[in-house]
Amino acid sequence: MADEAPTAVSGLHSTAFRVDAALVLVHAVIVSLGVWAELAYWPKPIAFPAGAYLFGLAASALLILRRQHPSWMTFALLVLILGYHLAGYPGGAPTLVLFAAVYAIAAYGRSLWSALVGVVFVLLWQIIPALPPTPLPWDSFATTGPAMGMVAMILIGASAGQLRRAHTLNVQAAAASAEARMRQTLADERLDIARELHDVLAHTISAISVQSGLALDAFDDDPKQARQSIVTVRTLARQAIPELRSTLELLRSEGSAPRRAPATPRLAETDRLLRDAEAAGLTVEVSIDVPPELLTPVEELTAYRIVQEALTNIVRHAGATAVRVTVTAADDALTVAVEDDGHGVGGDPSPGLGLRGMRERTEALAGRFSAGDRTGGGFRVCAVLPLGAVLPLGAVLPLGAVSPSDAPTEAP
Repeated sequence: MADEAPTAVSGLHSTAFRVDAALVLVHAVIVSLGVWAELAYWPKPIAFPAGAYLFGLAASALLILRRQHPSWMTFALLVLILGYHLAGYPGGAPTLVLFAAVYAIAAYGRSLWSALVGVVFVLLWQIIPALPPTPLPWDSFATTGPAMGMVAMILIGASAGQLRRAHTLNVQAAAASAEARMRQTLADERLDIARELHDVLAHTISAISVQSGLALDAFDDDPKQARQSIVTVRTLARQAIPELRSTLELLRSEGSAPRRAPATPRLAETDRLLRDAEAAGLTVEVSIDVPPELLTPVEELTAYRIVQEALTNIVRHAGATAVRVTVTAADDALTVAVEDDGHGVGGDPSPGLGLRGMRERTEALAGRFSAGDRTGGGFRVCAVLPLGAVLPLGAVLPLGAVSPSDAPTEAP
């Protein structure tokens, strides 16, 4: 309950409330002056003149509800005005509040209701002056002029209400759009994190699985080979720990901190990936013909991850005996191709996430990605990355990547 008090107080002191309170005060003064003038010129004695002022003040006070409850305010105002005349008070000073009421019902009420109430008010303005007692010489101008004013207030209020509703819809649409962008950003971040963790762990775990299987098979017949496989498993685990730690450090960093890993894998470090593939029993053929200074860190990391994931898929799913890795740069494009002599996609129905991750990485740099069976057997993965291309607006960089603009430059 204590927490609700500041909210209520701030609501009472809002701009809208202050405007409505000022409107009530102004109408109370005007209506009171009108009642005083009508009573002063009334030739007959009034039994309870203070009642006329009370009716006028009550009618003015109803305007405080004009935004939240224009319909109820209207009904209550009609009752007060009719009560004023049925009580025998002369003139119609409280009806001055009708102008503000007509505006409110048109601006804050429903369109059909606004039209109906507006018609009722105009008719009421024509009828009330004719009700007894009234000594005023009500001519056609005295009734028609204010009636036209009522119509004008209805039109002005309806226009203001339409503008207010349009503004509200625009604000809501902008908020919904901002929320959608935020959700998309979070989804991209989650996808980026999942992809990077997959790339960091999948290759190492696959290699560990293969080596531990070899150790288990050779445990009785070839203890030396089993021991070598176990040593390889330990080496793989030790190599994975720093890279995994770097990724986790990024996940724990502040959102405003630069997304930059302590160590970004380079294309030259694919030798370790190739050794792991050879240790898994594959014959590896490599051709990397790309000057190191030609690539940005983002392009180099993407090429490394594609080779890493392609080799991981071959070890896990392809049943291949040989693999060829080709990385070339020509015509302002970097081409990364990994081919094997395995059974292709038909041999293992497991969908995995590797191909999708490689495609997403390639498309994030406005590149082209293809994957499919080779004509002579086996499987081929190919990614073509434009060199030095401007990243698409909103593109999500690989976790830990350094954008081209952030790349370190040599001192002159």
